[in-house]
Amino acid sequence: MKKTVFILCLASIVMSCGGITKRAADIKVSEIKSACDCINSIDIVLNETLSIIDKFKTEEAIEADADAKKQMQILESKFTEIDNHCGQTLGIKSEDSEKCENFKSIKEKLEKIEAVL
Repeated sequence: MKKTVFILCLASIVMSCGGITKRAADIKVSEIKSACDCINSIDIVLNETLSIIDKFKTEEAIEADADAKKQMQILESKFTEIDNHCGQTLGIKSEDSEKCENFKSIKEKLEKIEAVL
């Protein structure tokens, strides 16, 4: 998979949202209200992305597996939806997110993802 909008948007906002949601599919973007909600939501998406990367190890292996490829596309779409909501709708900036608990781990996860994709 090429470094797509998923990686570019992630690097630009570096956020996630959260609380009790454990799966990207469960995230209701309309319920995201704060910078830390954004950070926690993105963290969930990145955790699922890393889970796929850990299983398949390479971009080529992910591309070769129809289910993994589809799941990565779903995660990219969810990330973009969160990114647009947080950045455009809520007007949250990266500096707003730096005080959030998961901010640092998001940066680390991004590095892992970029190393493979």
